[in-house]
Amino acid sequence: MAMNWDRKKISAAKKVLKRHENLASALSDIAAAVKAPVTINSVEKAFRRMGEPTPTSFCKPPEVHPVERLEMREQTSTERKQIDQLARELRESNARQDFLDRMRGHEAPPMIIRRERTSGLREMTAVVGASDWHVEETVDPEAIAFRNKYNLEIAGQRIERFFNGIAWNIEHHRASRLIVIHDLVLWLGGDLMSGYIHEELVENNQLSPTETILWLLPRLNGGIRMLRERLDINVVVPCSYGNHGRTTHKPRISSGPQNSYEWLMYHNLARELADDKGIRFEITKSAHQYVQAYDKVLHFHHGDDVKFAGGVGGITIPLKKRIPSWDLIRRADYHHIGHFHQYNDFGRTVANGSLIGYGPYSQRIGAEIEDPQQFMYLLDSERGKCQSTPLWVGERAHSEESNLNVGVG
Repeated sequence: MAMNWDRKKISAAKKVLKRHENLASALSDIAAAVKAPVTINSVEKAFRRMGEPTPTSFCKPPEVHPVERLEMREQTSTERKQIDQLARELRESNARQDFLDRMRGHEAPPMIIRRERTSGLREMTAVVGASDWHVEETVDPEAIAFRNKYNLEIAGQRIERFFNGIAWNIEHHRASRLIVIHDLVLWLGGDLMSGYIHEELVENNQLSPTETILWLLPRLNGGIRMLRERLDINVVVPCSYGNHGRTTHKPRISSGPQNSYEWLMYHNLARELADDKGIRFEITKSAHQYVQAYDKVLHFHHGDDVKFAGGVGGITIPLKKRIPSWDLIRRADYHHIGHFHQYNDFGRTVANGSLIGYGPYSQRIGAEIEDPQQFMYLLDSERGKCQSTPLWVGERAHSEESNLNVGVG
């Protein structure tokens, strides 16, 4: 005759189960506790009928021998290391794939060919960086101990000095009659605008992002046309979008160009200058642009992929670590970045200065005070990069404006 289980017997069985690792080994003790013979099936049915979890859920976990426990701990540690290594490899793989995605659709870069092979003249190409202008942003001199001042009017004056500085330097080198310069690479390197990526920019910018594009376009158009007419020079314009001129709060990777005001502006500028066959634009959906000049490959990128959180040596070490990964995709002889507002020539790499100059952000991160400037150098058709110089575009403190204030290096 089957035993009638009640809450008291179920409770007694639970106490027994807690001393055993499984139901089978607990049966004899359960029978003694409830004073009746029991089977595995009868106990399971009784627990189920009383709405209880399965009997085995009340059993104690199996004991692990100390040696086995140590082996398990070592195995867990090894597995954790393997998982960490796989995670690192996955991140590196994702980074490489991200770079390849950015390069998708990129065709052969513009080429500058050598012309002077028998004349005995030194043929060179001028390479100039235009980045980090932040034209609509304001800098209150009182906020930075009167070391700088910036607004739309000053931005316009510095842009004019920038283009005049390019012309002056090229004319200066041509005057020797030993150097010929047929081509100019004018890199538009991003952050020409500040945009609305921070709340304080919404409060302090003099123009909205769309108004900024309308303000910039005629000045870029006019500056490039002036160089063409004044110098009778071919112009290649690689265009990199920056991290400031975006339509989204957070940066986008695969859809970065489609969410960039600057990328839109570059396309509009290219359309406005399409009538001049001596001007070639390099605008891609990648964050990286390339130009072939003679036998050298020039690589351009705004620079926000280089992660720098401070430290001795500045951006030198992060940049040197980043370059090999770029070279794996397409090796370049010279790399060009902006973003950090500090002019530095590291040989194979040039980091651009800024048009806006020193500001509250520079002060907060402890950056060195640097005059507003942009980079320029000449690329010798036989020997490579030379004549590297800053183009100073800031105001001269103790003299009248003159033609010599265009930033002679």
